[in-house]
Amino acid sequence: TMHMNHEPPRVTLTPAFVNRLFEVVHTYDGRLDYKGYLDFVIAHEHRSHPAAQAYFFRALDLRACGALSVFDINFFVRDIVQGLLDQDEESEPPGLVTIVDEIFDLAKSRAPGLGRGPGSLERERLATGELPVIRLKELEKCGAGSIILQCLIDVQGFWNWDNRESLIEYDDEDRYEKDV
Repeated sequence: TMHMNHEPPRVTLTPAFVNRLFEVVHTYDGRLDYKGYLDFVIAHEHRSHPAAQAYFFRALDLRACGALSVFDINFFVRDIVQGLLDQDEESEPPGLVTIVDEIFDLAKSRAPGLGRGPGSLERERLATGELPVIRLKELEKCGAGSIILQCLIDVQGFWNWDNRESLIEYDDEDRYEKDV
C-alpha cells in the first residue's frame, strides 16, 4: 500500500465570494445540489480552463455587464485583506490599492505607459477619463487568469501567491546552482 504524507491544499473562500456565488448559481433552498457542488469543485481545481474562468467570472461580475471594474475587484479584495488580518494579526498585509493594482497588472488590461505602483489606477483614470476593466477574454488571454481568480476568491490562495518567492524550496544542489 502507498502512504501519502501530505495535506490537501487549504482553501479559505471569502464570504463575499461565497455569497455572490450563491446569488448566481442555481440552488435549492439556498443549497447547492450535488451537480452544483461538482461544478464548483471541478472549476476550482481547473481554474486555468476557459470554462472554469467563465464560471468564476460570472460570480465576480457584480453588475453582470461582462467586465470586472475597479469596484468589483475592490469588493472582493476587501475580504481578502480582512481574511489576512484575521489569520495573522501581527503581520501587515499589502494594502487594498496595491492588491487591486497588482490584479490589473496581472490582467494586462491597462493602457501602456501610465506607470505602475500605488495610485496608478487613479493616474490612468485622469489620463484616459476611464478606469480599466477586465473582460473574460482578457482574463483568458493574459496567462494569469487562474492566479487572478485565486487571489480574488481565496485568502490562502492570495497569501500563497503573495509569498511565492519565500515558499520556493530547493534541495541543496539546486540551491547552489541557482546562486552561480
